[in-house]
Amino acid sequence: MDQQRTEFGFPRTTCSCSACANNCRNLPGMLIPDDVARIARHLGYTDVMEFSRENLLASPGAIVLRDNQQVRIPTLVPQRGADGACKFLQNDLCTIHSVSPYGCAFFSEHEPRTVGDKKSILGLIHITRDHQTNGRYSRIWSMLDSTNLYLTPSHYLALPNQQQSQNTAVPNNWLQRSTIFKPPHAFTSKRSFNRSKDQHVSPNRS
Repeated sequence: MDQQRTEFGFPRTTCSCSACANNCRNLPGMLIPDDVARIARHLGYTDVMEFSRENLLASPGAIVLRDNQQVRIPTLVPQRGADGACKFLQNDLCTIHSVSPYGCAFFSEHEPRTVGDKKSILGLIHITRDHQTNGRYSRIWSMLDSTNLYLTPSHYLALPNQQQSQNTAVPNNWLQRSTIFKPPHAFTSKRSFNRSKDQHVSPNRS
């Protein structure tokens, strides 16, 4: 995998400035379905579930707005170290840079908000479709959540208020009403639902 990697027609970003790298310490990005097997292979795993248990967390996910209603889309994110930084960040370098998650590799602090929102929406649509078909991404999320490998408020360091409270508006013609995520399992647990209500996640990355 090289710098020519693309997703949804977008080339990966190449900036490694301190502002962009700070997200690795505070808010590592979400994985899309294709990321899971790609990163697992890169790390030498043959069992994707084993890779997920040892490296990922179930996140309550991004909050998006549609028809003035909030919809939350559960996502997978990297596990955190004791300091809250991404577990793949070592000595201020990403150890899986060539295959880093979509929410890391394709976002920049220097791009217009509208561009970041479009990237986020495309990734979330892809994740939503997997949830609706109970695909591997969705099954991994459920497995991690059921074994207490989920993102909690303690994983977050102090984030700027603007970053904490952003919502992404989803244009009506991007997701038809029938494709809005209706989780088959994600919020059947009262514990999961209550935990998710207390989270504040930047939709552009998580």
